[in-house]
This record gives sequence, C-alpha cells and structure tokens, in this order.
Amino acid sequence: MYAEAEEPKCPSCKKPPGNMRRCSGCKKVSYCGAACQQSHWFLHIFDCQPGKPISTVYYLARAIHHGTVPVDAQTRMDYGIEKAQQLVDGSAGRMLCGLYKGLIHHHQVPLKTLRQWQKDKRLVEEIKAIYEPLTLKNRGVYYPWFLRHQHVLNGRSLDEHTADRLADETIHNSWRATWRVIYGAGSEPSLDDIIAQRARYSFEQFACFDLYALLLSKFVPPPSTPLWKLFGFVAALDTGDETEIGRKYERLMYHQCPFDEFSAACASRTIPALFVRHGVTWAPQDAALKARFDDAMSGDLRATKSVWDLKHYVDRLVCAYPDEAPPPLPPSVWRAYGFTNCRNASEQELLKKLYMQLFQNQRTDPLALHEACMKSELFEFAQTHGVTLAPKYRRLLEKSGL
Repeated sequence: MYAEAEEPKCPSCKKPPGNMRRCSGCKKVSYCGAACQQSHWFLHIFDCQPGKPISTVYYLARAIHHGTVPVDAQTRMDYGIEKAQQLVDGSAGRMLCGLYKGLIHHHQVPLKTLRQWQKDKRLVEEIKAIYEPLTLKNRGVYYPWFLRHQHVLNGRSLDEHTADRLADETIHNSWRATWRVIYGAGSEPSLDDIIAQRARYSFEQFACFDLYALLLSKFVPPPSTPLWKLFGFVAALDTGDETEIGRKYERLMYHQCPFDEFSAACASRTIPALFVRHGVTWAPQDAALKARFDDAMSGDLRATKSVWDLKHYVDRLVCAYPDEAPPPLPPSVWRAYGFTNCRNASEQELLKKLYMQLFQNQRTDPLALHEACMKSELFEFAQTHGVTLAPKYRRLLEKSGL
C-alpha cells in the first residue's frame, strides 16, 4: 500500500505547520499567510480547480516555473509560441519563454496584467515600454531576439496559405540538410531525388529520416505523430525532458552513426544499446528520465506497457488544438485504466481528466502508475499523489488493472 502523505507544510515558503491559512477552494492545502497563498496560486490553481476553465497565462507561468515551454495548444497560440516556431525555428519557444520569465520574475509584471496585454493585443508595445528605458547591458539576451522577431506577437494569425507555404519551405530545407548529414556534405540532390529516395525507404528508415529533419530544424516530434512514441519522447514529463532526449539523438547524428545502423536499431528496438555503443550517455541527474526512456523503448512497439499508450494519449490531448477532434482511446488502455467501468461518456471524461491531472499537474512517473495498475491500486495511488477524488472514482478504478 502507499504511505500516508507527510504532515503538510506551506507549499510556497516550505515552513513547518503552525498557524496556517487553509485554501477556501479545495480545503486541502494550507499556507502560512495571504502573501504565500497569492504567490503560489499560479501553481495551486491546477489542483484547486482541475475541472474549471483556467486562463492560459497560468499555463505559461507554470511552464516557466518548471523551466519548460508550454505544451497547451491555446497557450502556445495566445503568447506567440506556436507562431514563433512556425516563422523562426524550434528554439523560438525557449527564447519567448525567457522573455516572459524576465517580465514575470524580474520586472514583477502581474499575471493578470500580462493576460490583459495579450487580450488587448498590446504585448509588443508593453514589452518595449519595460525594456527600452534600460541600458543595453541590462536588457539581457532575450529582448534583442524579441526586437528581431517582434512580428510573432502582433496578434495576427497566419493565413492558411502563408502557413502552408512556410511549412513546406521548412520541411524541404530540413530534408536537404538531412540528406547532407546522411549522404555527405557534397551531395546536393533535387527535391524530386529526395522524394524518390524516401519512397524507397522502409518504415524505420522513413521515420529516422523524419526525426533527423525535425532535429535539424530545432524541433522534436510532436505527440500527434507516431515518432513521439517510436523514439521514446513519450517518456518525457515536460519539454525539458523532450529537449534532453532530442540532444541524445543529435549526439548520435553528429557522432556520425551510420544511418543504416540507426534505422536497424530502430527496427530492432535496440536504440538504448545503440546509444551505449556510440558513447551517448546520460547525466546522473537524468537517471529517472533514462529509466523511463529505456523502458518505453524496450520490446516490440506493439507490446510495450499499456501505460505508455495512456501517456501518449494524454500527451495528444494536452497538445491538441481547441477545434481538433480528440484522438481515439487506445484499446490497451480501456480495461487496464478503468474505462470499461464507465457507464457513459461523462464518466470517461472524468477518467481522462484524472490522468491528465496526474501526468500534467503532478508530473507522475508513468512507471509508478503502471506498478499501481498492476496491483489494482489506482484509486489509492491517485489519492496519495495530490489528486482529490470523488467517491465515484472508487467504482471506476477498483476493478481496473492488469
């Protein structure tokens, strides 16, 4: 069974219990005072109001607090991240988040003020009003980048034709760069040559080529593609983990691992061993990420633990655009994670929100969730991982498991 939760401390200042002030919303978390409660609200809101609409500025602030880039689609659109990555490159999201971090933490811009600037389409002028009076030395590295790319925050969406044209240009340029990495710097094929070669590739060669193309454009595969699970990005708990996994593949690519060897390792599901052969190592602080990655990459892709199908499904839900149809629930998840106990669609939505809360808000280790599933202890697991469960959840989860 799972251990009882430790005696609560103020989540903001970490002081031990005393004369504390309880949150009037969830009545579960206590603070040592109003100041701590207010300063922690941008994180606590996700646990206190999990079923209610939450402003995208809180998603932005939470990601910045964790040192990552938001994955929530509406947040990415509201604060220019999606557009910046379309118009600039995959690193643009980190640059914009660095700018926002300076506004929030260094310049003390309240989140409600930042949200109002976004709603009023005044982000550009308000950011300039803060940074322009500063000396060049005190403006940091993110503001000069912003000045070169301020059009990404002009509040105008890209028209469909422009978006398609830019996407095609990015893809074709990355294909040419990938070709040079694989076949030599002196080769300059036509686009038709590349398309013809790709048509002759096996599934694994095709996937490896596309992974290289994404990495060369400073992107990682999105959850909406099979590459997300195929190459182990599903093991990531945040965009920092995604970036770290991407760096491992970049080291493999730049250490001149032959493309045929890479695609063969992909086909045989032995990429972790390939990393070892080519000296691609993990830092000690990434030991937990390595364990998740190795597990997600072990065995036949169709026979991996069902928790990786659940994690992939949640990742797709989180990153979906507001008008995008939800993906189908993987068959392997239905019985293992309680969905066969649901009597209607609304109960299915309750379970989806539960797993989204575990993975996105609580940053739950999928391997720990899998262990609870194997023991048919999902209800107890969720209760001891910061999730408030209504009594109905016991029926939904009590007969789940493998």
